[in-house]
Amino acid sequence: MRIAVINEAGAEERRVASTPEAVQNLLADGHQVFVQTGAGQNAGFYDDQYQEAGATVTP
Repeated sequence: MRIAVINEAGAEERRVASTPEAVQNLLADGHQVFVQTGAGQNAGFYDDQYQEAGATVTP
C-alpha cells in the first residue's frame, strides 16, 4: 500500500499523521511511505528524520 503524509491545512495545526518511528513500522510491514516536505515540522519532526526512517520526501 502507498501511504502519504501531507501537511495539515491550518497554520496553527501542530499534529502530523505519522512520526518517523511509525514510518519505520509501516515500511517493515511492506508499505511505501511518502511524506510531503515540511509535513512534520510543526510537530518537531523534520524531513531528514523521515528520510532516515526510509520515507520518500516529496514536494
